[in-house]
Amino acid sequence: MVATGSKCPTWILTAMLALASPGLLTAQSTDVTPQSGPVTLSDVGMQPDPVTVADSEKTLAIAKRIDQWVWSSPWALSVAAQEDALLPRRLYLTLVGLPPTVDQQSRYIADESPDRFASEVDRLMNRPEFVEHWAEKLDVMLMERRPNTNIPQDEWTQWLRDRLSANQPLHELMADLLVADAIPGPDRPAARFLLDRGADPHLIMRDVGRIYFGRDLQCAQCHDHPAVEDYLQTDYHGLLGFVASLKSVEVTEGEKTLQVISEKSSSESPFESVFRRGTMHRVLPHLFGGDEFEQVWSVPGQDYHPAQRAGYPAQPRHSRRSQLAQAIRSGSVDAFTQNMANRLWAMVFGRGIVEPLDLHHAANPPLNGQLLQGVADQLRALNYDLRGFVRGLVSSETFRRGWIGQAGQSENDQQALATLQPQAQQQLSEIEPALSVLREKRTLLEAEYKSKLSGIATIQAERLAALGNVDTATTNATQAVDALNKAASEQLAAQQVVDKAHDSLAKLNTALASTSEALQAIGSDAELTGVVELLKSRVAAAEAALPPLEQALTDKSAPVPPLAAAVEATQAALQEAQAAADQCIARYQPAAHAVQEARLAWAAAQAEVSRAERIQQQVQSVTHWADLKQQINRASSQRDELNVVQQHLNEQWADLQQRSETAQQALTESQRAVDAAIAQQQTTRDTLAATSDRIKQIAMARQTLQSIGDLVASTDKIDPAIGELDAALAVLSASCAMSEKTLATQSAELETLQGTLASHQSVVSELLQQVASADQQIAAMATQRQDLERQIVDWEAQLVSTSSDIKNWLASEFLTAGLQPLMPEQLGWSFLAVNQVYRNYVDKHRGQLETESPSTPEQQQDPAFIAAREAMAVRRARAELQGNINHFVTLYGAGAGQPQTDFFATPDQALYASNGGALFSWAAASGDNVTARVVGSSDAAMAAEALYRGVLCRQPTDSEVTAVEQFLSHSPDQRSRLAQEMVWSLMAGAEFRFLR
Repeated sequence: MVATGSKCPTWILTAMLALASPGLLTAQSTDVTPQSGPVTLSDVGMQPDPVTVADSEKTLAIAKRIDQWVWSSPWALSVAAQEDALLPRRLYLTLVGLPPTVDQQSRYIADESPDRFASEVDRLMNRPEFVEHWAEKLDVMLMERRPNTNIPQDEWTQWLRDRLSANQPLHELMADLLVADAIPGPDRPAARFLLDRGADPHLIMRDVGRIYFGRDLQCAQCHDHPAVEDYLQTDYHGLLGFVASLKSVEVTEGEKTLQVISEKSSSESPFESVFRRGTMHRVLPHLFGGDEFEQVWSVPGQDYHPAQRAGYPAQPRHSRRSQLAQAIRSGSVDAFTQNMANRLWAMVFGRGIVEPLDLHHAANPPLNGQLLQGVADQLRALNYDLRGFVRGLVSSETFRRGWIGQAGQSENDQQALATLQPQAQQQLSEIEPALSVLREKRTLLEAEYKSKLSGIATIQAERLAALGNVDTATTNATQAVDALNKAASEQLAAQQVVDKAHDSLAKLNTALASTSEALQAIGSDAELTGVVELLKSRVAAAEAALPPLEQALTDKSAPVPPLAAAVEATQAALQEAQAAADQCIARYQPAAHAVQEARLAWAAAQAEVSRAERIQQQVQSVTHWADLKQQINRASSQRDELNVVQQHLNEQWADLQQRSETAQQALTESQRAVDAAIAQQQTTRDTLAATSDRIKQIAMARQTLQSIGDLVASTDKIDPAIGELDAALAVLSASCAMSEKTLATQSAELETLQGTLASHQSVVSELLQQVASADQQIAAMATQRQDLERQIVDWEAQLVSTSSDIKNWLASEFLTAGLQPLMPEQLGWSFLAVNQVYRNYVDKHRGQLETESPSTPEQQQDPAFIAAREAMAVRRARAELQGNINHFVTLYGAGAGQPQTDFFATPDQALYASNGGALFSWAAASGDNVTARVVGSSDAAMAAEALYRGVLCRQPTDSEVTAVEQFLSHSPDQRSRLAQEMVWSLMAGAEFRFLR
């Protein structure tokens, strides 16, 4: 019996053969239009430090661990490392998003040092394109090609570049996105994740669930997920609680208006399932079966920090999104760590350890649970260093082995698989009872979970009521604070009016005293006297206006003390409600924790069942494959036996047919002889009858003459006549006797011939019966053979399907995709790189930088300066070429806001690639690009090598060399155009669009 949590037996892994190789899918391609303004040094960001010895050792340790987890099967040893010509293409496209040039391939192949691969990895990871490419990857992962409605793409991408260049830990980068407030400054671009989702809490929640934690909870908003048993509505609202209080508000910044993020101090609210109306639930923020985060109560009037800037929203003192961000920063959230490790693995290997990437759940366990947990632990141990983690992945033997789909092709592999059938049958018999145990365990744990869940219904209701009381008390306290603030504001306004009136009166009295003193000093003066009188009237007016204002102040001040008392009372009530809620929560949390533990145990049991069922299916595939091979072999043997029997029957049939034809010929001849004898006999009979008639006539004539003779006296004339008649009668009588004798002879001969005919007829009839019987046997055998042929065809089709299943499982078990479509950005940059357009633009901007600011001899010897200048040249070149890449994204990218990992082909892609256009123009011979190398080749073999290594990074086959030679020979005087067409056709083909 298989123990709970046991691993798949080694022999099963050994048996998983990949027996078929999928063909390349149809693919297409896409225009160099310069775009964007100049890039300054500040746009480039700092360059990462060179790889150190400690980094290399850590990378090697990670790579070895990965290989141990992945290649534990002895069968894995039969999968050879990818050939030198293909590996650099995978490595370059993975790390920098560009294919290697022919010179780079040649340098790698010529390097015989044992650490050439590691050196190549380090060289690529220190190129500025590494930051550019992985910033694109993070952009696609995080924003899924959403339009830039608030943050310009250049600012957002530059923010990502800066973080990658500074080697900011990935979990810190992801946390920064959650707490960004969009206030103008260097970190405003980070708010794009929230702002360009409209700060919609439900959309943010869904994408945080998918992108951060690998769980698509969209269908659990209104009820438990209909298809995923462990995605609950409480999970949805638990995650929603972190972001439910977010919204975007418009602020004025100079002459512009901006959207910024505002957050309330509390957010969760009761909810109900659409299938259980009336049963209310309420959860505090939590993550997927984990405990709720600590509830920090707020007091209205004291729950917000002062706004950072005038006119900007204040942020709450207790921010729930900050709680989530802090949990991510702490590295303690396994769901986040595993999801990030899985996504980075998929970026490198083309498929996730859990696939689809956003469906982590018990019924879809990782293909290799030890590997997923292991790489997640390594990512955490690296402090979420993306650069170091990716270096570890590509440095593994797993990466270098590449596509697993070619394994199991040999006859020996198939024979080995066939010999494993008895073991597979035995393992299958062991798995089935083990599965029954696991399913029973799952059922028991499910019942225990649901029992505990129903057991906390009372305390849940109490907590729901207690939290509702807090809501009511909070509303009352908020209203009281709002009323007090309003009254205090009115009191303050009245006080300011009174203070202003007192100030004005004081100033008038001062002016009156000064003027009166001046008048006394100079004596009588009409003008000063007029001023004194005017000031006296103004003072009197001010003194008269003061009492109403003071009364108004008294009136406005009167409500403040009772409102302040009301605030104190409502806050006291709120604190009492919060204390009661705390007590209820304190009673609820242990019970809820027990429920969550039961739920996690149930989910773990479900994962065990799912994994065991997967193993069962794999073993069944092996046994079914072997059974099919045996059935095909038996049927083929039966078919061969039938062929032998049928051949013997055919020979017998041919002999019978020949004998039948001979007998039929003899029968025909006998029939002809009988017919001739009958005819002769009839002729003799006719002659005999005619002679008899003649005898009768002569006898009658003689009798007549005799009668006449008796009547006459003289018979001298009659007697001679009678004598002649007698002579004639004698002759005729003799003739008659002869005919009768002949007739008797003919009758005897006819009887003999008829006997022979009857004998021949019997022989022919018997032979015809034997031929008919042989025909029936042959027809029955043909039907039987056809049935066997159809059965063999059906079994062979099943064999192909089963082989494909085994191959797919093997590929997935070893966690590398068969064919990886290039992302649109990779495809676009590859088109530009193959034709040297990309390098030409980089060289142009490097020259411009040198013209703008010539480097000193000291700077030319400074690696940091050289790296910074190269990065700046790359940045400017890419900015100028970005418009062309955007065109590729439009054609080859998935819809905005949709997952970007699926391959698809469209008519627009086909038309763009087929019609040539920009692709064809890029392929024109220029400098040292591929077309120029083909044109300059001295023979067909060199031309084909330049073509295939330059575009597809591999050696051409013999047939491809022949095809190149034939194509170039069509119009030798147009060699450049023909070479351009060949480069374009390879770029537009399927192989260019895929990694393998």
